[in-house]
Amino acid sequence: MTVLTIKAKHDHLAKVASTRDFVKALAEFVWNALDADATEVAVEFARNPLGGLSSILIRDNGTGISKSRADHDFESLGDSWKLQANRTPVHSRVIHGKEGQGRLRFYSLAQKARWTSLYNDHGKLSELTIVIDADSLQTSTVSEPASAADYSRTGTIVELTALKDTFDWLTSEEARTDFGSIFAPYALQYPGVTIIYDGHRIDPNATIERSHEFETRPVVCPNRVVRDLSLRVIEWRGRVGSRKIYFGSESGVVLGAQAANITAPGFDFSVYAYSPFFQEIANANLLEVDGLTDPDFARVLEHIRDQVGDYFRARHAEISGELI
Repeated sequence: MTVLTIKAKHDHLAKVASTRDFVKALAEFVWNALDADATEVAVEFARNPLGGLSSILIRDNGTGISKSRADHDFESLGDSWKLQANRTPVHSRVIHGKEGQGRLRFYSLAQKARWTSLYNDHGKLSELTIVIDADSLQTSTVSEPASAADYSRTGTIVELTALKDTFDWLTSEEARTDFGSIFAPYALQYPGVTIIYDGHRIDPNATIERSHEFETRPVVCPNRVVRDLSLRVIEWRGRVGSRKIYFGSESGVVLGAQAANITAPGFDFSVYAYSPFFQEIANANLLEVDGLTDPDFARVLEHIRDQVGDYFRARHAEISGELI
């Protein structure tokens, strides 16, 4: 057994790990699975005899976590292997995480996170476990590798136990919709990937009514000009959309979200905005802050809402004309 210690104080790590967006916290573990070249990822909710949640599991069939990678990544913050990679090694998909902070997101959900990973070790399957406790985020306990059964396949199971609340909302349709909206662009880009949330597969093609990409325009902000904003709106069939604006990096991976606050009666939709600028905001842990005061972000957000608002006014006029 190896005990790894991050050279950072618990209070700092707790601040980095904390989030009020519990769906986003779970999404971080799914992103880690996809970065490990998983083609199948499932978020499962284990229930006790009374129907309440007892634990949360995230299963994947990715390449797993080797002992050497565990020793490196779990002993550092901001020095993940992903910093040196733009694409996954097997399927050449875009990389989501860069800072190695996503694994700590369990802090807001559970007392303990346990990784059980199977990986290919020079042609043989090996298994190891990694455990982090919420009271000691700077410490990871890594087991020594052991031989795995011949019939096993590579992959990782993350188990979150001793949940800090009931979290029944995570099994609701609203949570499932929010989760689906986060991964809809990824599922569209990589149709060979299967992502399942509480038994429901993410399948945006079955629920998209219309998709529209906006012309890229420079946004003049108080302190800079954002010239590379990519903006897309997806209209959903039925009550599928979460009516949120999802912010992503230039790679197209969602980093955070805020309520759309766009007048569009009769439409269910999601807005996706991508720019390196949002990576900067995410790195500063600002995407979740209510009433964000950063003037440049406020201006970009205003631009997005104006563009999408105009789009839905035109869509409303179009539909009204068809009815006449």
